[in-house]
Amino acid sequence: MLIAIDGACKRNGQETCSSTGVAWIQTEDDNFLFLSKFETCSTSQRGEINGLISALNYARCEASSDEDIIIITDSEYIHNTVSLDWVHKWKANNWIGGQGVTVKNSDQWNVACSLLDELNANHERVFMQWTKGHLISYSATNIATAMKKDNTGVELYTRVVSIANRPCEHDRIVKDFIYNRVAHDKDFPPPELCLNWVIANTVADAIATYVEEIMDKTTY
Repeated sequence: MLIAIDGACKRNGQETCSSTGVAWIQTEDDNFLFLSKFETCSTSQRGEINGLISALNYARCEASSDEDIIIITDSEYIHNTVSLDWVHKWKANNWIGGQGVTVKNSDQWNVACSLLDELNANHERVFMQWTKGHLISYSATNIATAMKKDNTGVELYTRVVSIANRPCEHDRIVKDFIYNRVAHDKDFPPPELCLNWVIANTVADAIATYVEEIMDKTTY
């Protein structure tokens, strides 16, 4: 199971900040769907974590017991907190971080930690993978057009795939993906998986931005 997560927010750092977390899900039989969570009085980081929690909740309910869950994120904060096991260290230290200060968003990380423990109970099944964001450009207008035509996100996904497979874009995207992975001391998969991960990240980012725009306008 492949899940790309992302977050979007408005007015980060202000009292009226709102955020949206999204999980874009691709199942083993190539079904597609997304989950989203909108939150007021929030932050950009909380949006990202809500995307992760949505992904883990879906995997807990829908993934088979022997199915691996690959989670794509362009947030090093999310990637490192899970992959470097900061989250369990924080929990063991009663949510006090390395600098002796209370860990931000500990309420969310506590939920994520429990879900990770459940999914990885018998063997490690959740694998975080980082990609540089925005390797495929798609305008807000085009995103809105695709989502209004099909609010499942599948139309948007189809359009992003079409862009990514253009001869002038395919090799550039894979090259940029690999360059950034190497620069961050990470290995990289075969080219077609590289492309698939970037496409998934682009769709998650686009949907998060679209949902946040709509919900924020409705709320404020």
